[in-house]
Amino acid sequence: MTSISSASPYRVLGPVISIAELAKTRPGMVIPATQAEIAEEKLYHEQFQARLDAIGHYTEQHPDKVYAQVIVDSKVVATVYESGSANTRDRISRLTENGSGLDLAKKRLEDILREVKGKVIYSDFLPSPGWRRGGDTGLGLCDLPEGDGAFADAAGAPGE
Repeated sequence: MTSISSASPYRVLGPVISIAELAKTRPGMVIPATQAEIAEEKLYHEQFQARLDAIGHYTEQHPDKVYAQVIVDSKVVATVYESGSANTRDRISRLTENGSGLDLAKKRLEDILREVKGKVIYSDFLPSPGWRRGGDTGLGLCDLPEGDGAFADAAGAPGE
């Protein structure tokens, strides 16, 4: 038997044997992979990496990705997204319509700052106006009390 040292916090209970040692002591238990199996495994990893890359691209290009927020008195008064869309708490007389993407987002942020004097943040964003943690109860799942009928108690009785 071989011992394995590790910094892992998980302990191994029972005997530990390496694949190489197992192949020597019990040759029928370890067999080499065929070229077809190796090619299939390689293809799987290539496809998996392609999916990860696609997810990363989607995340970077997502229309709800916040570009900046305008803060007045510790409250979000406007949120501008990298897609160019903008949400404002107050009515802004005119937002630029020309452009798209980040260029439009920058122009719209300038439009908002002409009318609203606030601080612009580009990271560590605050919840936007209208943001809620849960559904109709205003509670998230972690906020619901435990026990029989807890959800009904939190949401209110039907017809109320």
